[in-house]
Amino acid sequence: SAGYPIGGSLNFAMNIARKAASLGVTFRYNSAVEKVLVSDGKAVGVQLSDGQIVDADYVISAADGHTTLYSMLSGRYLSPAYTKAYEQYPLFPSSLMVALGIKKNLQQFVHSSSPYFEEPIVLCDGTSHNSFGLNVYAFDPTLAPEGCTLVTAMINTWEWEAWEKLASDNRQEYEAEKKRIAGEIIKRLEPLLGPLEGLIDMVDVSTPHSVIRYTGNWKGSFEGFAPTKATLSARLPKTLDGLSRFAMIGQWTVPGGGLPTAAKDGRDIAKMICKQDGKRFSGKG
Repeated sequence: SAGYPIGGSLNFAMNIARKAASLGVTFRYNSAVEKVLVSDGKAVGVQLSDGQIVDADYVISAADGHTTLYSMLSGRYLSPAYTKAYEQYPLFPSSLMVALGIKKNLQQFVHSSSPYFEEPIVLCDGTSHNSFGLNVYAFDPTLAPEGCTLVTAMINTWEWEAWEKLASDNRQEYEAEKKRIAGEIIKRLEPLLGPLEGLIDMVDVSTPHSVIRYTGNWKGSFEGFAPTKATLSARLPKTLDGLSRFAMIGQWTVPGGGLPTAAKDGRDIAKMICKQDGKRFSGKG
């Protein structure tokens, strides 16, 4: 409903980064945060996974909520609301996605659909699927060379533990499973997109293990707490009792998740900090 940014999510994120950098923000890439540092009930900085200390006047975590509360803060500032959420709230599923670079112009195909197949795709986690979410990115010229098209197929699954175990216990089998699933997807795409033999230039497969590895999202969930009647009426706190100069924002603080709520969270926290510091919030970059 909000449209699609040409260049995809990376370009969208980098636009924000470029604007932030012009305002004096410094980015530290490839710098995983291991711990939020606390002194006299105040957040005073973070410790990175390499041991480096980064001092801060205010710490805002837009990271995975479970990791923030239970690991970075060692479970010391859990509120009843968050304890209930992580013990009882349902989650969005994790996902398996196959991305294909196809040497073919697929401009004539609808960009988003959920085709149904008589023969199901059975994943190694034991789940069976007769459909998947199909995206044909022929409308975005930045994602593939001229005359070529990026196509993705996504299957949701709640069986994230099976993928974590397979990746940990038998890496060779895990890689073989990814290759097999890509083949199953390609086989089901050919009746829709036409013959693909010799036309596939790129194959990339993301599993629930990949989601956890790259995003840290709890249980590989791609959008946090699922929207239900109970969760949508819940209000998860942005700040934590007993810990000042700290806030949490993002999809794990707003049941239902999603990009718009995460963006609004950032704006709201900025307003809150301005109010605390006695500064006027202009709302302009």
